[in-house]
Amino acid sequence: MGTLKCTIVLDKNAGLTITVEDTNAGAKQTIELLKSSIVTTVASKTATSVVTQTDEGVTVKCKKFTVQADEISCHSTMKSTYAADTQLQLTGTNAVAMEGLSTKISGTTVQIVAQGALSAEATGPATLKGAVANVTAPVVMLG
Repeated sequence: MGTLKCTIVLDKNAGLTITVEDTNAGAKQTIELLKSSIVTTVASKTATSVVTQTDEGVTVKCKKFTVQADEISCHSTMKSTYAADTQLQLTGTNAVAMEGLSTKISGTTVQIVAQGALSAEATGPATLKGAVANVTAPVVMLG
């Protein structure tokens, strides 16, 4: 590692900026304490991550985001959205539960696979509907 270039800029109008730069490695870290936000940036030759905090929220933009904890709890008083442009996977080595007043699973193809027993149950009417409905088993019991 070569010599680092470290700067601290105090500006009565803009705020405080702390920068550490390694020009040989093409790396730069910046902390900006601005009027209405705190921005932390880590940049290299291959990627840049930015954490922006305002009075209304925190935004993280990065190539890869990892959280490791004994327990994680996320709660929102309004809407929560989890989305992936290519693949979203929820996995639990012991159990995975989805619960809601109204729960919907939809997609072009929906497949439910159980390595053991599969049970579907309703306290009200239960409907299975499709263009074609196939029931395949060595023994089929109805009623």
